[in-house]
Amino acid sequence: MREKLLISIVAVCAFVAGVLAVKFVGTAWASIPGPGGVITGCYVAPKPGTAAALKVIDTGNTPTCPGKALALPWNEIGPTGIPGPQGPAGPQGPQGPPGSLGAGNIAFMDPGNNGWVLRTDGTVWSWSGSSWQQENPNVPISTSQIVEWTQFSFLDTSGNWWRNNSGTWQNEGHP
Repeated sequence: MREKLLISIVAVCAFVAGVLAVKFVGTAWASIPGPGGVITGCYVAPKPGTAAALKVIDTGNTPTCPGKALALPWNEIGPTGIPGPQGPAGPQGPQGPPGSLGAGNIAFMDPGNNGWVLRTDGTVWSWSGSSWQQENPNVPISTSQIVEWTQFSFLDTSGNWWRNNSGTWQNEGHP
């Protein structure tokens, strides 16, 4: 009989130990922080001669603070910090491929005589009916200084007329 009592006591102790283990493991697996990274604490104001108390709670198990405790939620992520200083410039990239004759490269157009185009790089192009062909010579000044242009002449920002005579641009001065 004594042996059965001893086995019963051991069984009860093992059961109690199992229950406590499950409770403590469950507490260790609590959902702190809660949804959205929010941590909730319950603050109890100090009474004269005592210290204040703050207890973190698992809002999944205890949705509100007990008694007169004040709920203090905070986010463990925190606000975004200020941006750091700009880093140094990177190395020069490789040369890109040549651009195509497109609207972004066109400085002026002369639609007469099969269409002529002055590109921003100073090259002159004509339409042959099936493709663009580069003509000679290139204009002798920056296209940003050209006010008006046709295939054989242009006016610069200084008021000078330039004419293409047999493949050579000549400054003919003010008209």
